[in-house]
Amino acid sequence: MKEQILKQLNAFVDLFYPKLCAACDHHLSAHEEVLCLHCELHLPLTHYFDYENNPVERLFWGKVQLLAAGSLYFFNKGEGIQRMMHQLKYKRRKEIGLWMGRHLGKRLLLSKRFDKIDFIVAVPLHPKKEFKRGYNQSKMIAKGIEEETGWRWIDLLKRTENNASQTKKNKYERWLNVGNSFSIDTSILINNKNVLLIDDVVTTGATLEANVSAILEAGAKTVSVATVACA
Repeated sequence: MKEQILKQLNAFVDLFYPKLCAACDHHLSAHEEVLCLHCELHLPLTHYFDYENNPVERLFWGKVQLLAAGSLYFFNKGEGIQRMMHQLKYKRRKEIGLWMGRHLGKRLLLSKRFDKIDFIVAVPLHPKKEFKRGYNQSKMIAKGIEEETGWRWIDLLKRTENNASQTKKNKYERWLNVGNSFSIDTSILINNKNVLLIDDVVTTGATLEANVSAILEAGAKTVSVATVACA
């Protein structure tokens, strides 16, 4: 009886606040979450977590020492992943970040290259930007990974400078823009720990490089990088 009432209530709410696919805006059925089945099946998987020296890892060659790196999906302009990212970052749809994190976590558990993680760390936003947005999208992704894997998420990194957006900058400008923009919460000990660094999208790797450097300088044994997408 209670289940029937709950279904009727959900159906009533759905009339006024319909659940829409985050990629195509089509109405979601009762068993679908965030994405419709069609869009979920057509997400462009990279399979980068399966092998060494993949294109994401090559971004960091000669710059910082990583144990492993990879991205789950390709980021193509005008397609589903870009629309999902836009809604996550600018439409306050935090559930998209959690969904992405859970799917990323499932894939990481299948990879033997990411089987010794002690802590998950998210790339931080400057406090002013995080306050304006309402949350940090990378933290939502990290929390989704934590839910799926059981690996512990820690709020280790802080952004000390409110840099301009990286979106329209070239590779060199992105590197200059981040510089020494990150610091470590020294009350959290990561000596000899294996850290997984999380971000939403990797382009040139400049922001992630700065974060990896800060984590290694704080005494981490290894750092690996995982992002939802790569552009």
